[in-house]
Amino acid sequence: SSSPSSSSSSSSSSSPSSATAAQTASIRAQKELKLKKAKSLISLAKLKTESIRLIFNEFDTDGDGHIDEKELKRLVKVIPNRMKINISGGDFKKGDVSRVMKAFDADGNGLIEQKEFVDWITGGLQLSKDERAEFASHTALSAKLNDLLLAVDKYIAFRAGRQRFLARQAAKKAEAERAKKEKEDAKQKKKLARKTKSALHLITGGLFGSANKLK
Repeated sequence: SSSPSSSSSSSSSSSPSSATAAQTASIRAQKELKLKKAKSLISLAKLKTESIRLIFNEFDTDGDGHIDEKELKRLVKVIPNRMKINISGGDFKKGDVSRVMKAFDADGNGLIEQKEFVDWITGGLQLSKDERAEFASHTALSAKLNDLLLAVDKYIAFRAGRQRFLARQAAKKAEAERAKKEKEDAKQKKKLARKTKSALHLITGGLFGSANKLK
């Protein structure tokens, strides 16, 4: 008569703790996933900024920390060509480059500093697909600038893919080295075991020999 009540009480006492453990594990997994996503976004943001800086540094040919109109003209031609992006309406004309120069030159000193370049490109890349399409529809120059942003975006994606490839290669190499070390360690253990066994055999053989002499 007491059996049903005792079984129900035991199940009711164990159930809450099991549910709590499951909830705790679920919350922990969600936190870890959020942290992983946050780290991934931070890494991507750093990669974007680093990539844009690399572009700037490549075309800052005299290394003075500025890009002048001549250097900018080369940049807006080479980057799209390199990433196989066709510029709407053809390459940037001289008048286009002058207007782009003014758009990028936030402090109006007639030159583009690295921060000005990074800020403008980053701001453009942060626009949504619809916002970019709207921007590109404003003027012929806007369409060309959007194509430049597409080229930079493609360059960033290329570098991201390259980094993932290198990371996979490094992981494979580390795994191969770990497996090799484990194999060598196992070989050394077997060798040591054989030596130990041989030594024990000699010791026990000597003891038996001494015992036989005493007889």
